[in-house]
Amino acid sequence: MLVNFHEKIITDLKNFKSPIRQLSYDKTNKVYLVNIKDSAYNLDAFTKKVYTSNKIDPPCSNDVLLLTEKYDYLIEFKNQEERNLGTDDLINKNFSSITTLLAKNLTDIATLKERYIYLLVYNNDKLSVKDEMNNLLAKNTPYPKKLDYFKKHYFHNIEAFATPTEFENYYLKHIMNHAQDLKKY
Repeated sequence: MLVNFHEKIITDLKNFKSPIRQLSYDKTNKVYLVNIKDSAYNLDAFTKKVYTSNKIDPPCSNDVLLLTEKYDYLIEFKNQEERNLGTDDLINKNFSSITTLLAKNLTDIATLKERYIYLLVYNNDKLSVKDEMNNLLAKNTPYPKKLDYFKKHYFHNIEAFATPTEFENYYLKHIMNHAQDLKKY
């Protein structure tokens, strides 16, 4: 079943592929959060097309859908500090992303739970020295606890990154290790 989902995603989203760098662009501040040149799917643009063609105001969605052999990733970039994150916005984006993928038969609940990892990238680069020290002492960057529902019911895992650099390091170490050939996706 997995191969069919990947094949369907590749077919249905072929016109929505962009470099991850471009998908991390913050229009308000005119800045790219990451400099990753590998391509992934622009889930925002795909969701807008799906709902606009149905004459429904498009819901918000996560920024990126990235496929690899082992896991699939929904990635949300937020160029703001953790304390300013709108948790309800993140919840809505996850529900909308899941609903869009399910409605277009691009996944099922079992595949979501088995393969999908949600990655939240925010930007604590402007934190005080005290806050930075607390982040360094923390074992993992925490994600908003309201997202636990998604981890329990829909996602294999959830990871959060306090800085874009932290995400880029994770990308190189973990995602690229599971991606023998990202070009085929």
